[in-house]
Amino acid sequence: MLKIRQCLFHIAVALSPILAFAEPVDSSAAPARAAAPEMAQPRREEPPAVEIADPLQPVNRAVFAFNDRFQRWLLEPAARGYARVVPEPGRRGLANMFRHLNTPTRLANCLLQGEPKQAVVEVERFIVNSVFGVLGFGDPAADRGLVSSPRDFGQTLGVYGLPPTFAITWPLLGASNLRDSLGIVGDSFLDPWRYARFGGGVQGGARGTRIVNDTSLRLGLYERIKQAADDPYIEFRNQYERRRQGMFETGRGGRAPQPE
Repeated sequence: MLKIRQCLFHIAVALSPILAFAEPVDSSAAPARAAAPEMAQPRREEPPAVEIADPLQPVNRAVFAFNDRFQRWLLEPAARGYARVVPEPGRRGLANMFRHLNTPTRLANCLLQGEPKQAVVEVERFIVNSVFGVLGFGDPAADRGLVSSPRDFGQTLGVYGLPPTFAITWPLLGASNLRDSLGIVGDSFLDPWRYARFGGGVQGGARGTRIVNDTSLRLGLYERIKQAADDPYIEFRNQYERRRQGMFETGRGGRAPQPE
C-alpha cells in the first residue's frame, strides 16, 4: 500500500505542471448509450456531424499516440491502484470537492456570458455545499434543485463569436482547439490554486490527485470508446467538439444547465 501511495504521489507531481489548469473530462463526453430497443428492432441515432479544420493532423496524431500510451501504461494503472485503496464514495466526494473549489471559474464565466441567474445558482451552491456539504465533499445543493453548469473561458470566447478555428491535440491534455487552448490560459487566472500559498509539492500533489481520482471514476471508458472506433483519433477529436458545442449552446441559453 505504501508503494502504491508513493507511486501516485510521484505521478501527481510529474503531471502537475502540464495539468495545472486542465479541467477533468466530463463523463458526458462518452458516446451516448444505444437507445432502448423498440419492437425488438434496436435503433441507434447517428451522432451529429463535426466539421473542424485539422491542418496539424500529422502532429496531432503523433501526440495522440503518445497520450494513448501514457493513458494505458501509466494513468489507468495508477488509477486502478488508487481505486483499490480509496472506496468509491470517498473518490466521488473528492471529485465533488475539486469541482466545489472551481466555483470562481464557473461564476466569472457565467457573468461574462451574460447569465446572471446561473451565476446566482453557483453562489448559492457554494454556500450550501460549504456549510452542509462539508466544504463541498457532499452535494446537498443538487438535492435542492441548485444544479451546476460547466462554464469556462473557452466557452465564453465562443459565446462572443470566436470559432474553434482548428483542432489541436495537446500532450496529456488531449483533444482541444485553438479557442479552447486560449480559454485554458484565461481560466488559469481564476484558478484558486494559483493563489494558494502552499508549497509546490502540495499543489502538484493536489492537482495530480485530481486527475488520478477522476480517471478512477471512469475506468474502462477510454478503452471502450477506442475499441468501438474505426479511427480512434478522429473519434476522440469529434467527441470533444460535440461536447464543446453542447456547452457553447448551454452558454447561449440553448439548453438547461446540466450537472458536471
